[in-house]
Amino acid sequence: MKCALTGHRRLPYNFSRETLSAELEELVLKGTDTFYCGMAVGFDMEACMALLKLKKRYPLRVVACVPCPEQDAKFTPAQRQLYHDLLDRCDEVNVISPSYSKDCMRKRNYYMVDRADFVYCYFSGNVRSGTYQTIRYAQGKDRKIFAYGFTEQ
Repeated sequence: MKCALTGHRRLPYNFSRETLSAELEELVLKGTDTFYCGMAVGFDMEACMALLKLKKRYPLRVVACVPCPEQDAKFTPAQRQLYHDLLDRCDEVNVISPSYSKDCMRKRNYYMVDRADFVYCYFSGNVRSGTYQTIRYAQGKDRKIFAYGFTEQ
C-alpha cells in the first residue's frame, strides 16, 4: 500500500515525535510500503525523519515529492541542511514543477494523493490551509484519511 503524507508547517508544543513514529510503524506493519512526503518544514520533515529511521528495520520506500527546485529558498540554514540530508537519504526524489508558481504546492499535494491508497495527516482544523485542501481532494478521490493521533484496532 502507498501513503501520502500531509500536515502543517507549524507544530504545537505538545506534538510528539514518538506518537508519529509509532503510528507510522503501525501503518508499515499493516502493509504500507511506500510513503510520499512533500518535504516541507514541520510535519513533512518530521515524518520523513521518522520513516528513514523505520527504514532501518523495515523494507519501505520514502519518496520525496518536491513542489519546485526552490522549495528551500526561505528555509533557515539549519532547515536547509536537514532538508538536503533527508533528500539524499530518500529512495526517490520527484520535482513536480520546474519552477515556483503559486499553485506548485497544490500540484505537489495532488500528485502525492493521486499515487497513494490513503493519506496520513496532521491537521489542526485550519480550513484555509494546504493540508485542508489536500484532505478535501483525497476525500473526493475516495482515499481513506488517517489523522495524527489516530487509534484503530
